[in-house]
Amino acid sequence: MKKIIMEVGLGIIFVMLVGVFQVRAEEPLHIVTYNRIDGGSKPVSQFESRGVDLKATYGIIEHHYFPPGEDALEYMKKRYMKKMTAKRKKVDLSIEDWKSKYKDEYKPVDESFIDNLSKAKFLHFGQYCFRYSYYLFNKPKYANAISEFLKKGGTIYFDYNATSLALTQYLDSINVKNPASGDSDTTCSGSYGATDVSSEYKNHPLVNHPHKITSGGRGYNWFWKNNCSKEQILLFTVSGDSREVAMVVQENVLGKGTIIFTQLSPIFRNRYKKLLENILSFAYGQDIREYKMRLVEEAGGPGVMAE
Repeated sequence: MKKIIMEVGLGIIFVMLVGVFQVRAEEPLHIVTYNRIDGGSKPVSQFESRGVDLKATYGIIEHHYFPPGEDALEYMKKRYMKKMTAKRKKVDLSIEDWKSKYKDEYKPVDESFIDNLSKAKFLHFGQYCFRYSYYLFNKPKYANAISEFLKKGGTIYFDYNATSLALTQYLDSINVKNPASGDSDTTCSGSYGATDVSSEYKNHPLVNHPHKITSGGRGYNWFWKNNCSKEQILLFTVSGDSREVAMVVQENVLGKGTIIFTQLSPIFRNRYKKLLENILSFAYGQDIREYKMRLVEEAGGPGVMAE
């Protein structure tokens, strides 16, 4: 009898473990990125030498997009591919081979953007991509998809400079103040320097989990405090001048969403790793290092988390 009970118990445990792994396999983490096509403006992409490869480092599945249309393609040919020429020895690919190899990983916005966004918890707008934000926000199907993404608890990250009329109009429609809106002389300071966590928000999870953060490093062209709304969290301010703001966070957007505006440009350029891990952990609701460790364990690896 004891043997039967033990066998049944082991069977139940096995079924439970199988179920856990099945759920795990059905719930991978996704990120959608929207970037200009040139070397300095797509720091999330694995193709940018200074960027962080989120798939390799944290196990996050990346979906990369750039603005659609002939003008965007011409922009790619004229600017990005010229820069790629200097990097061909590094990647061991010709320009044409590069375009062919990565055509399914990095492409113009199409209907798949909506599908992938529905699976994602993080939407990253690349640096200086504000010039092309109207491709998304002036098209109802994409703007609506972004709103649904926020309603379900997604996080949008505007990585350095969110100056755009189309973006500002969209944000106004969902009751979010764009701290980069209006005339640049009144919305951005133009200065460069070090930043600190605002004392008022030193206990916010973005600067406490999984790492304790006290400084955001250095950045440029800060937002002005008086151009932010009372609903917004001024998480990082310039050292010695709280009027200048380096990162603005607004939570509970359309119910569950979060929007982050930042002028701390190096975060997704594979610098300030601890702050990057805090941002990802906040967006995905779990320690991003432990998520990667579990993936390694499931794949038969050691699963030892390095500090």
